[in-house]
Amino acid sequence: MRIRDQILRIGAGILCVVMAALLIVLMFMNHRRNQERADALRQRTQERKVQETQKMEKAAELYEQYVHQLGETRVVCWGDAVMAGKGDVSLPAALDTVMEENLYGSFTESYAKVVDDEEMVQVGASVVNMGVRDEGLREILVRAGVNQMKVGEWVLFPGDTEPQNIVLGDDTLWTPLQFARQDQVTFGKVVIEDTEGTLVEGEGEYDSLHPRFAFVRDEEGDSFQAGAGTEIEVESASKYLGSIPVLFFQDDSADSVDSFLSDVEDLVDRYTDYYQEDDEEASEEEPAPSHGFVVICTTEGDSDLDAALRDEFGDHYIRSDLYADALTADNCKNLAQTVFDALDVQGCFDDVKNTTRQAVEALDDLSVQVEH
Repeated sequence: MRIRDQILRIGAGILCVVMAALLIVLMFMNHRRNQERADALRQRTQERKVQETQKMEKAAELYEQYVHQLGETRVVCWGDAVMAGKGDVSLPAALDTVMEENLYGSFTESYAKVVDDEEMVQVGASVVNMGVRDEGLREILVRAGVNQMKVGEWVLFPGDTEPQNIVLGDDTLWTPLQFARQDQVTFGKVVIEDTEGTLVEGEGEYDSLHPRFAFVRDEEGDSFQAGAGTEIEVESASKYLGSIPVLFFQDDSADSVDSFLSDVEDLVDRYTDYYQEDDEEASEEEPAPSHGFVVICTTEGDSDLDAALRDEFGDHYIRSDLYADALTADNCKNLAQTVFDALDVQGCFDDVKNTTRQAVEALDDLSVQVEH
């Protein structure tokens, strides 16, 4: 019995040792598997980080590429008080918002998720508000560069740089041009008799809203005389050539339907090739012309002017009694959407829309590549 008990005890001991050894082996193997899984997880995490970093870098490259291709959609809005608006409530401000949403919203939203805020730049529309209150069509035509501005009467310009009051006239009527007192009425660089300078508000005024203007020469020089009718070269309006024009007028902007149409035609002709498609003598240095434009006018529905505008400009013309009478934020937005749709139908935004779509698709393809 003693021998058997001893054998059993020895066998039990050996079994315990074997079981302990197996347990140790199993624990080691489990630890190893856990370690391998942890290592694999760390590797996948690291690979994912590398992929995400590469995605961010490639997304930034795509962003820069497509931002460069998108460029800027430039619109210039000419008109009177309705175009000028009241504070932030204006057609140009609303049009800028509508264009941002319709043309660039998907692009900005997509790339904002993968491009750092510091790397993002302002993309989108540039809508310039050239509307001025209490200014007539003659002044608008001169500011837009359609009518040539001229010295209205004989004047002596002294050799120093002190402002010299000057009466301004234009090509059509020898009555003074009365530019309204607004920040938008800026002429930048002007040239009179080869002397460079600037037009600024001068002494006196035609009335409380229309000041006189003075010429300030850039540098002192010889005094010179300018007779009535001397042309004043104005450069400020030329920078808007190549922009898409939106023109807004009221039905009292001209003395007759014919004169109104003639003036608006001149404005359209300055910015587009609507009347000069076959003009082979056009300067190659000028920006490429475009058919895109909109003429907005407040008229009676059955008036001769409304019929004439519709006949002359067709889908380019928008009649807008409501917006002129009630210049609210909602009305401006509704009109801006109508203007956008009219320009969109004309194909003004085709290149931008195609580029935006390509940019979003390229980013989507990049995301799919990273996920797989």
